[in-house]
Amino acid sequence: MLSLGDPAGIGPQVGVSAIAALRSTDAFAVVGDATRLERAFEDAGVPVVARAEKPGDVALIDVARWSDATIAAHAPTAEGGRAQLAALDAAIDLVQRGEARALVTGPVSKAAIVASGVSFIGHTERLAQRAGLDDDAVTMLFLGPRLRVGLVTTHLSVRDAAAAVTEARARRTIEHVVAACRALGIERPQVEVTGVNPHAGEGGLFCDEVRLFAA
Repeated sequence: MLSLGDPAGIGPQVGVSAIAALRSTDAFAVVGDATRLERAFEDAGVPVVARAEKPGDVALIDVARWSDATIAAHAPTAEGGRAQLAALDAAIDLVQRGEARALVTGPVSKAAIVASGVSFIGHTERLAQRAGLDDDAVTMLFLGPRLRVGLVTTHLSVRDAAAAVTEARARRTIEHVVAACRALGIERPQVEVTGVNPHAGEGGLFCDEVRLFAA
């Protein structure tokens, strides 16, 4: 399941290109303006089917039209905000109903969604809300070949981030990272906690934000 993000941004182009390169690995459903997406997939040499059932299949879920003005704006618009949020929520619905195994999200414009009249911080928080969880009950996790990185805070300014680092949030992040690593087959993950600033406080000479990790 793929939600392409802002129709005025690079998400639709990247999404179509990625599926064109990877579609033999799985079946894909793409949420957005089906008319425009069908043309984009045709241009990429990818046939579209009514229902994605086997590897190689690409199906389209028609949600929210993308106007020429919205696409040509190449900037956040209220119409674009409504379209991308409708697509995201429709994709979440399908996953929650068990009609898709996973959700991949393209880049959204938070400013556009807020301009449409909806309070929105980011994908992480929206997914938490749709799952009936508090924003703080989830952790954003980046997976790489050597590192799995969990963030203690998300979607905050640099000024506000340090103050938001609390012992409870740090412990929650560690627990989530360990659980995720074990789910990935790493039974005894080694967890490292980075300093809030490059000097990690130097014993209080430069800051005391890392005092909660002293033990």
